[in-house]
Amino acid sequence: MEKRVSLAWTDGLEFTATSEDGVRVNLGSAESHGTFRPAALVLVALAGCTGMDAISIMTKMRLQIDSYSHRHLHRRHGRGPRRRALGSQVLRRRRQSGLR
Repeated sequence: MEKRVSLAWTDGLEFTATSEDGVRVNLGSAESHGTFRPAALVLVALAGCTGMDAISIMTKMRLQIDSYSHRHLHRRHGRGPRRRALGSQVLRRRRQSGLR
């Protein structure tokens, strides 16, 4: 399965992300108001997946669910980003004359 989102820069460190079905989310830095910070969206995704799995399992167990909530916590270590912090690679593309 393939999912796509588009990201458009709006101003400063603010962006608008749009899903395939047109849902929009505003992203920004700590100084931006009314926006999610990117790390918070990772927590939203984790919480959403956890909640959907939990509700799905409880429904299959034929449990009556009156309410459900949970919290996820992320603590920053206070240092700037590090290349190895998430185990990902930083890829750089160089443009050479004559090549595109």
